[in-house]
Amino acid sequence: MGLMSVKRTTACLVLGLAVLLPACPRPGEGATATQAYLDCEPIEKALERHKVDHGDYPATLKDLVPAYLGSVPTAAGAVPDYRKPAAGTYELMFTYTGPGMNHCLKQPGLPWKCRGYY
Repeated sequence: MGLMSVKRTTACLVLGLAVLLPACPRPGEGATATQAYLDCEPIEKALERHKVDHGDYPATLKDLVPAYLGSVPTAAGAVPDYRKPAAGTYELMFTYTGPGMNHCLKQPGLPWKCRGYY
């Protein structure tokens, strides 16, 4: 393979990536992430109501049922997970695929943070 052929192949690969990558949503964007945010919204509200009533967040999401939630919601394609690492805080998370593997995390008073990889 000659030098010109290598340059042409490299240029085609770069151009192909430039065309494909903008079409792929970034972690935390796209239809699945948007639906997961909507599915997590009642959980966030229930967590805050529980804190107002009890002075702290619950140990598990099951502790919100039935007083604050009818049941623990499951997100379409992205199942919510919850941790209470210390008093006065929580971590609400969901993981989903498409494209790649994506992880989103919500802590009280902060926006969602998402990261992912292909």
